[in-house]
Amino acid sequence: MTSLLSHQRHLFRWDPSNGDVSLFSAIVRTIVLMAMYGSATTLAETAWPAVEQAVLQVEVVIKARQFQPSPLLLPAGREVELVLKNQDAELHAFVPLRFLDNLAVHIDGSGAPQFGDRGLVRLLIPSGGWASIRFRPQTTGVYQYRCDLPGHQMLGQIVVESFPVSHKSEGQDHSFPHDIVQ
Repeated sequence: MTSLLSHQRHLFRWDPSNGDVSLFSAIVRTIVLMAMYGSATTLAETAWPAVEQAVLQVEVVIKARQFQPSPLLLPAGREVELVLKNQDAELHAFVPLRFLDNLAVHIDGSGAPQFGDRGLVRLLIPSGGWASIRFRPQTTGVYQYRCDLPGHQMLGQIVVESFPVSHKSEGQDHSFPHDIVQ
């Protein structure tokens, strides 16, 4: 039993003074190297390490039967939370025309969502209410949204473009231009 315990202690011991590297420390080194460089990483991937980005929050105010601002510029592939705030004294709807087809969405707030075969079809937002839609746009392009309630001729536009992941090199910030959407 004593020899088994001494053998187990050896697995967790590393004495660099005499070159004794245990199996445990070799495994730890391998895991750290794989985490840093991946198993099959190209030079381009190591030059720009992946940056975890926060959810991009974009606010749209509904006021005087208008969506403000419009157009909205969104990055493809990045998680976005679109917050719709109805400041009018009447009910409004957010109807994405093909924009959110077959995309996973998370709805929050006081809005009432309606779903169809392709996903979110319509989101009703009460007077003074708000609703948020969290999603990850995948396909670049220009998309329309509108309020389809009778007499409401409200149109908005969303532009989805590809932008580089946020990197800082030589004093330049190559991140998504947040000032355009906010």
